[in-house]
Amino acid sequence: MDYSVVKTEVGMLKALAELETLKPKVQQLKAKDPHELCRCVDAEAMVLSAELFYRSALVRKESRGFHFREDFPKTDNANWLKWTVVRNVKGQMEVSTEDIPMEQYPYKPE
Repeated sequence: MDYSVVKTEVGMLKALAELETLKPKVQQLKAKDPHELCRCVDAEAMVLSAELFYRSALVRKESRGFHFREDFPKTDNANWLKWTVVRNVKGQMEVSTEDIPMEQYPYKPE
């Protein structure tokens, strides 16, 4: 996949579609020894991590730090100074945001 550095909604949706084809395949992996079992678990974790990455990035409509969206190139503290939260809801990823409790931190953005 070629969508991790400079991201766009179109590219991330394409990446998620590709991941959807991989999810059933990693569930079918089998191992004949502990070494292969570790590789199967690693493959499943990589697919899950990529899905978390893209679903979270799709929600955030700005660029910040290493998260750069070509379709939203500016940092937007007014609307996006938030945490991105992913929860497992009945086996599905649910992505939301939460305000950061800025009063708890000594350093605050401008």
